[in-house]
Amino acid sequence: MNRGHGGHEYARNQVADTIVTYRRHRGNFTTAMLSFFLGIAAVLMLANSFLGITLNDIWDAKFTQKIGKMSQSERLIAEGSVIDIARRVKPSIVNINSQQKAVNSLIKQNVDTVGSGIIIRSDGYILTNEHVVTNTRKVTVNINKKEKLDARVVGVDKEHDIAVIKVNRINLPVPKFGSSQSLKVGELAVAIGSPFGLQRSVTAGVVSGVDRAVTVNDELERAHTYSNLIQTDAAINPGNSGGALLNREGEIVGMNSLIYSTNGVSQGVGFAIPIDIAKKIATNIISLRN
Repeated sequence: MNRGHGGHEYARNQVADTIVTYRRHRGNFTTAMLSFFLGIAAVLMLANSFLGITLNDIWDAKFTQKIGKMSQSERLIAEGSVIDIARRVKPSIVNINSQQKAVNSLIKQNVDTVGSGIIIRSDGYILTNEHVVTNTRKVTVNINKKEKLDARVVGVDKEHDIAVIKVNRINLPVPKFGSSQSLKVGELAVAIGSPFGLQRSVTAGVVSGVDRAVTVNDELERAHTYSNLIQTDAAINPGNSGGALLNREGEIVGMNSLIYSTNGVSQGVGFAIPIDIAKKIATNIISLRN
């Protein structure tokens, strides 16, 4: 019995030694991990202080390496997904409602129209189509879901269907503008606007053509030809006019303006004014009115 009792005592001692050893190793491991992370933090702080390198820079470098191993289609999605483009640019695209005077003298009732606009300056200047705000009695702009502001028409260029309006607001989000001159047929095209009043709707397609010339009739049935247009199959409908056409980098390259349709809605042939032209004319309009 004593021998047996001694055996149990020995076993308990072994268990106790094991627990002590485990605790000792666990303490050493925790200390080692803490030292490791503190070391990394110290290295990052030194890199940031002396070289200006941040954790985001390191992540971007790894992301760039990952991008380099992707196929072309995978790279397009990773570099400029439609989701990412919409997230970044939607706040800069506004909904425009205008009360237009009736063109036909027999009809006295005003006509409510809807369109879109692109914020071009943080102090309230917005680019849109001339036909969105022509002959208007009142123009209102939905900056976001909760904020609706009255706007005044700064100036228009009827020949190019371009207008600038302004709201009494500052610190508006301005999108990134690209150049329409470098567009290639077949590249990604994303349209953001308010088709049928559905604010900040997003559609996607490709650039179907460049340097297009389109002849349309105005409200008085007078023919007018617009040239240098961008053609896209991204769905554009009534209300998209004045909205943005973007490339895969999320840069605005055009202002959506026209559709070719037999029934009044999108049939896959839409047109946008090159942003190089639109911005130049908008800048001239603003400078002449100031």
